[in-house]
Parts: sequence; structure tokens; C-alpha cells
Amino acid sequence: MRHHFQIVHQPSAPGIDIPIGREAAQWVGAELRLRRAPGLGEHNEHVVRTLLGRSYEEYVQLLVDGVLG
Repeated sequence: MRHHFQIVHQPSAPGIDIPIGREAAQWVGAELRLRRAPGLGEHNEHVVRTLLGRSYEEYVQLLVDGVLG
């Protein structure tokens, strides 16, 4: 069981290590690396600017207006 768990670090709680169990089955030769879940609003700029095609100024205005956190 020593290699069954992986430690994941969360930026919102830097002093807390979260052990997560890996999958029981894996592809031969492929290491399963788990990553933390994104924080609330962590990808807002990417979504607004890249996926929605808005300018940087429009993104900032959404922040100022309180639409995005």
C-alpha cells in the first residue's frame, strides 16, 4: 500500500497534505499522476479571454463590476 497513495497540495491550504488513493488498475508503463482540482475562479481569465473571445479590458471590467470573483 506504500505506493497506493499520492500526496496532493492545495494552494488555499499550503500546510495541509491531502493523501489520495490511486486507481487499482493502471496501464503498463503509464504512471498515474493525480492533480489538484482547480480553485474557484482559477481559470476565469482563460475562459473569458480565450474561449469567449473577450479583450483584456472587458475581462478587467467584469472583475471591477463584480461579475467575476
